[in-house]
Amino acid sequence: MDVVALTLTDRVLLAERYDLHSNSHRIMREALLQRGAEDAALRLEALRSVERAFDLDLGLVCHLYEHRFDLGRHPIETTVVDFITDAGRYRPDIHAAEELLWILPDRVRQVRDLMQGHVVGDRD
Repeated sequence: MDVVALTLTDRVLLAERYDLHSNSHRIMREALLQRGAEDAALRLEALRSVERAFDLDLGLVCHLYEHRFDLGRHPIETTVVDFITDAGRYRPDIHAAEELLWILPDRVRQVRDLMQGHVVGDRD
């Protein structure tokens, strides 16, 4: 089973791409470079590579995750977000812990298949 682990910094960057830059990698990259945020632009490039490798829209997933408890959010939407993600803590040493958001690409594909009218497990 594959897992994509995102730090809080990654999630903020991806949600900002979705919310402020029409989820456009290129537009956000240019905006970051104009602000002199070269490190963030490099991280955005790395995250884009992960998206391509796993056929994921991490900006959308991060946006949905951040807004999963908003008023008016349908309970099914919240359930789907909980199904494709898992939050956990990583302790690189005894003094620090960072919250990670784990995205489960296999489950994202299952949801996508269901939305397209396929029964889970029907893929060839």
